[in-house]
Amino acid sequence: MHVVAGAPTGLLPSQAQGADIVALGSWDNLVPYVWVTREKITDIRELRGKKVGVNRAGSKPWLIIQVLLQDAGLDPVKDLTLLQMGGGSQERVGALMRGGIDATLADIFFEPIMKKRGFSVLRGKPTPFMNAPIAAKRSYVMSQRPAVKKFVKAFADATRYLVDNKEGTMRPLTQLLNSNDADVTEFAYQYLHANSEATLYPPDEAVKNLIRMSAYMDKKLGSINANRFMDLSILDELGTKRNQRAPK
Repeated sequence: MHVVAGAPTGLLPSQAQGADIVALGSWDNLVPYVWVTREKITDIRELRGKKVGVNRAGSKPWLIIQVLLQDAGLDPVKDLTLLQMGGGSQERVGALMRGGIDATLADIFFEPIMKKRGFSVLRGKPTPFMNAPIAAKRSYVMSQRPAVKKFVKAFADATRYLVDNKEGTMRPLTQLLNSNDADVTEFAYQYLHANSEATLYPPDEAVKNLIRMSAYMDKKLGSINANRFMDLSILDELGTKRNQRAPK
């Protein structure tokens, strides 16, 4: 495997450990989670004193929840109880349904399901975050640049197809979600249609928040320069319409 998509929280730690892995772009640049609660809330600050389920320390949901809580003026240690759980959103949602926790941060695609089951869902303010980077070893990019360039172009074309072709996207999306619920698949498509970045250029704030969140694992990661783990030169060569560049 030479190129991967996803696992943003591994980018900076790998750099700190001496790996030469770089991000070549990102098609998804928003925090992909919603708050799901047993009691209706209208503000994250109402989680004060609650038991909140979260994935293991250092995982993407764990890092994101630190930032979301602190942005809301909550201390993740003093103001509420974070209960670490194995698995993903499905396991945390299961704990919520059983009454073991009061709230959790769940994959956004759970939103229509949880609303149907009577739970409260709070999105909050959209938070930029480089959620789905395309990554490869810098050495591989240098030695196999034409092949990598073809891959990146194909990825951008596929993302553009997803955005522009609903009919062609719904069938594989239904299979991916493993759901025949039309409300679930329609919600998922509309979310992807609205938020997928076909140019693959991550906005400045999405990159900055990845650095900020990574610093919760290791403070030293907060001082890593974006150019150390970002290489958008292939996107520049492809001549796609450019958004904001990664911060210097």
